[in-house]
Amino acid sequence: MEKNALYCYRYNKNRIFAEIISNMGNWEKQQKEKDEAREKNKMTRETIAKYFLDLSKLVFTAVVLGGLPLFTDKDLSTNWEIVLVGAIATICLAIFGYRILNK
Repeated sequence: MEKNALYCYRYNKNRIFAEIISNMGNWEKQQKEKDEAREKNKMTRETIAKYFLDLSKLVFTAVVLGGLPLFTDKDLSTNWEIVLVGAIATICLAIFGYRILNK
């Protein structure tokens, strides 16, 4: 009985040691995978942030600057509303892109 208990102890001890060595060998691989995932996530965030910043530039150009020549008409209140909505949309999109970039 003692011989079997000693054998089981040695077997479990060797198995645990083998698992530790195996995990240590995988540690570098796991770190590399984490770094790659982190880099991919960062690149994705930067791309999405650029998209929203570019979208804010387009809205500013199209709605705000494009709406300024419309002030030659008689109804100026509608034109101001369009320019105001465009300015607010530009600011919101720029803030959204900035927050994504700095997250």
